Amino acid sequence: MTEELTNFLNSDDAIFHYTKKETAMEYILNDKKLKFGFFHSTNDPYEYKDRLTSATGLGHINDSLFNKSMDLIDNTIKNAPFLSFCKNSKNKGYEKPRMWSQYGQNHSGICLVFSKKSLIKTIKNQLSNDYLIYGKNINYKKISFEDLYIYDDDLSVRQVVINNIEENYQNFLFQKHLDYKDENEFRIILIQKTENNFYKNIFVDISDSLKFIILGDSFPKVYLPTIKELSSKLNITYEKLEWRNNQYFLDECHNS
Repeated sequence: MTEELTNFLNSDDAIFHYTKKETAMEYILNDKKLKFGFFHSTNDPYEYKDRLTSATGLGHINDSLFNKSMDLIDNTIKNAPFLSFCKNSKNKGYEKPRMWSQYGQNHSGICLVFSKKSLIKTIKNQLSNDYLIYGKNINYKKISFEDLYIYDDDLSVRQVVINNIEENYQNFLFQKHLDYKDENEFRIILIQKTENNFYKNIFVDISDSLKFIILGDSFPKVYLPTIKELSSKLNITYEKLEWRNNQYFLDECHNS
């Protein structure tokens, strides 16, 4: 591994995406695209269920605007596309046994390493016309209730929702229960500017942002030729994470 790559892996710019080997090889690496997930499909009830957001305002605001705004903000958040990554902290972003077990197919999967700056730049170039784009670290805390503020009866329901998310996106989008804190998660979240195509699948090109491939400790050797071919097409390198002497090591792969 080069000194430049080592420095990158230890930097704040490096973000780490754990996934199944089949997903990585057949789709992400082969297509050079990363697919956004949706909040309604996560395993966290805070994210896939209605928030029961309350609404407040000044003076007389009609009940219809209140109710429609509360319904729409819940629907907007549950259908918000997002990408999840780990970041470096006290331990390196790719040295997380729990993440390998839960998302990396019990150490037989893959961890893809991206440049945060490059990925966000690509996403903005591709999607900023249709989406508000947020990239932030998750704040782990006791979950608080969000309030919707409505100060103008003449605003459309959609504009009420967009205004509130723009002003308070940290609480609406980037808080999780304290029990998740060891994930050290960084997220990129899209908020649709209109109400069309809520369920549209979204892919981002990763040709510029993917920098390194890390194979899990139990990654099957039979797939090494495939990884070699895919990494060559992407012009990036790959190594295998090995557990030895009670710690992780990155080793070069041999697939002769």
